[in-house]
Amino acid sequence: MPDGRQVLAQLKTEGYRLGLISNTMFIGASHINDLDRFELAGYFETMLFSADANKWKPTTAPFFHVLETLSVNPANAVYIGDDPSADIVGGRAAGMKTIYFPSSQRFPALNGVQPDAIIYHLKELPDCLAALRW
Repeated sequence: MPDGRQVLAQLKTEGYRLGLISNTMFIGASHINDLDRFELAGYFETMLFSADANKWKPTTAPFFHVLETLSVNPANAVYIGDDPSADIVGGRAAGMKTIYFPSSQRFPALNGVQPDAIIYHLKELPDCLAALRW
């Protein structure tokens, strides 16, 4: 994804704690290999892959798992995702702010789901997060 590494590096420099949650039918190790190949894995303090943990979005379990691992209160967290029904609904149910990033055509449009913000390019993320600061 264009600018992915640069944006993650900027967020880490700005002091954000980063976690990753992925609804996936494949074991996490295969995804971690891909993240390593693109030099992205090191930016995340924790990662949860649903196939490994048997915790699936939009239930709150994967969100609370990652928040607990990071020792972060949901009210002080933001979830960024591209699937409105899993990411935005689940993040909001867990008490987090949400940012919708329609990064592909894989998922349907918002269809009434209300994120706190929308970005169309990763470079927008740092400013969007700053605007959502509580």
